Amino acid sequence: MELAASLGKTTWDRVLIKIERKVNAHSFNTWFRPTSQVAETIDRLRVVVPSEMFAEWLKTNYSGLIHATLIRMREATLAGRETLANIEAEAEAALRNAGFAPDYAAIRRAEDLTRPEGDERGGLIALIAARLGPARLIDNLLLDL
Repeated sequence: MELAASLGKTTWDRVLIKIERKVNAHSFNTWFRPTSQVAETIDRLRVVVPSEMFAEWLKTNYSGLIHATLIRMREATLAGRETLANIEAEAEAALRNAGFAPDYAAIRRAEDLTRPEGDERGGLIALIAARLGPARLIDNLLLDL
């Protein structure tokens, strides 16, 4: 049974409805259904999970997608066929399509994290931060081989 009919209307309830449509029923019932929203501000949603094991499971099982996205960003940057802005936008879209709420997917200068100019392709790093439920996953990858 889809959660939409059984849950209230908190922000987390709406997130759970989307997650339920993207993961199998067993994973959803085991790992997502026991979570609940405890607080919300303008820029943050606080969700409680039953244990640290739940938070670790979410990180372990969904962080690989973030790293794969970083690899695709590196390949596209090195190929030079797309603008850096397009590469960033495609990475964010891929994360959203996988059920994440990206905070950012960015390509910056590795030495000072400023935005590269023009066709600059050397000395760069790809950075991603994305949320999946209560977990915020962060990863980065140097783009120079």
